[in-house]
Amino acid sequence: MCANQHLKLSISRVCGKIENEIQSAIKCYEEQHDLKWCEGSYDPDEIKEAAEMLLSARDAEVCICIGYSLGYRAPEQLEDYFAGADHRTSRIHLYGNAVEFRVDLREPGSCSSHENVLIPQVDKLSEGKAALFAEAENGDAIAMFTLSRLFDEGIGEPQNPIEAYFWHSVGMEFCKYDWACEGFVDAAADHQILAAKLPHRLVNENSSLHQRAKDWIHIHRAFLPKENFQNDDCLNDEFEDIDDEQDDADEE
Repeated sequence: MCANQHLKLSISRVCGKIENEIQSAIKCYEEQHDLKWCEGSYDPDEIKEAAEMLLSARDAEVCICIGYSLGYRAPEQLEDYFAGADHRTSRIHLYGNAVEFRVDLREPGSCSSHENVLIPQVDKLSEGKAALFAEAENGDAIAMFTLSRLFDEGIGEPQNPIEAYFWHSVGMEFCKYDWACEGFVDAAADHQILAAKLPHRLVNENSSLHQRAKDWIHIHRAFLPKENFQNDDCLNDEFEDIDDEQDDADEE
């Protein structure tokens, strides 16, 4: 067997071990919190790169942080397919090396201390906050969305829902996509989720946060996609929709 084939088999073996350990960690978490897993999402490329990192560690111990979103419900709510998850873990930590490692499920906000923690390069978070800020200043919408995720989940520093909402707001204006496509629908849904974490006064169209986003977009307007460049009031519709939804909720 050639070295390349042996490496592929080793990576596949470690990926399988990671998935098995994650399933065991989920069962322990369910028992500890009296919850049942109901949904989850992750990037297989992150798992593969994490396996490569564990193999590279050899006998040394490393800590690898991976995005692995899992939702849970109370057992009696498990069959309610219309209910959202009422508890969530957002990331996992792998401690050890390819020979022996353990999995720790991490709740949002629990990754604020990230000293000596590795993130797979396939995740843009691995670039670090300073690099993401620099890319955002040059109109990189993916960097803006990544900053939003960094502040929302508290990765490497405390959670900051205001900054998470701000960076998602400007990211939606600099992103290049077909406004009728699934990507925009998902981004709009995420935007509403972030808005719900803030007081109403911060997300209405007359708020200082709204003005800050508009000012930032205006300063960086040279980087706006052509289809967005003429829209000086690009955030107004989004904030008005949020206002309407929150007003309806208040009435109910």
